[in-house]
Amino acid sequence: MGMLSRSSSAFALAIIVITTSGSAAAETQTWIGRISDSKCGRSHASMIGREKRLTDRGCTERCIEAGAKYVFVVDDAVYQIANQNAKGLTSHAGRTVALTGTLTGDTMTVSTIKRAGKKLEKH
Repeated sequence: MGMLSRSSSAFALAIIVITTSGSAAAETQTWIGRISDSKCGRSHASMIGREKRLTDRGCTERCIEAGAKYVFVVDDAVYQIANQNAKGLTSHAGRTVALTGTLTGDTMTVSTIKRAGKKLEKH
């Protein structure tokens, strides 16, 4: 009977762990924001001020080439991107996009990135 009791307890514990970890999983969501870089963050103004022809996209590309990481900017918040090799980061650098993924703390894990509609591109 002691063996059966231990098995039942282990099974109950396994159910609790599975249930708890399932509810703790981050929920997939979609945000509208800009793909930027960790050096400039919310604003490329200082770099663009030095080089008048430089765009947000060009600045982001330069900073990434220089070792910065991609980040996602929503309003005034800057989120780290966990999967720096996510499809769409390079092609949408410096642009306003709809990013779908999960958020844990200040870090997003990207599932998909799509260009946002022209109405949403103003910032």
